[in-house]
Amino acid sequence: MKLTSHTQYAIRMLMYCAKKDGLSTTKEIAKFYNLPDKFILKVLYALSKTPYIITVRGRNGGFRLAMAAQDIPLGEAIKTIEHDFELAECFKESGGDCPLTNSCGLNEALSKALQSFFDALNEYSIHDIATKNHNIGVLLKLQEAKKAPFIRKKDSALTE
Repeated sequence: MKLTSHTQYAIRMLMYCAKKDGLSTTKEIAKFYNLPDKFILKVLYALSKTPYIITVRGRNGGFRLAMAAQDIPLGEAIKTIEHDFELAECFKESGGDCPLTNSCGLNEALSKALQSFFDALNEYSIHDIATKNHNIGVLLKLQEAKKAPFIRKKDSALTE
């Protein structure tokens, strides 16, 4: 199973919002992750349809988490964002062409594996993956520090 880049960056946008005070903008996230603005806009549009993001329109607008990051289970967020978890033909809504769809042991095994995958992911929240031993918070602080003007303190020994 492989998550789409769309889903991966949607989760990364949630992580970014979890570590940022106030509203985030697509431009700052595009710059932070070194991605095109248009791609981030598409991801934000999809995220805005979920319960996880609130958007604020206007000149000083942006977006932020709609709830505390610790209240967003990673597995549920991925399920909400990613639309295709068809591990085999029998996972398709139509059932595919396989005559064994309703009685196949493979279908049962893959369904159980998929549920285990989500159960494992749900042991983590967006807060967990954005904070515990991970560096997104450090990177955000470094980015903020780069924007701040450099103020040199005078050496007290030289001024006396």
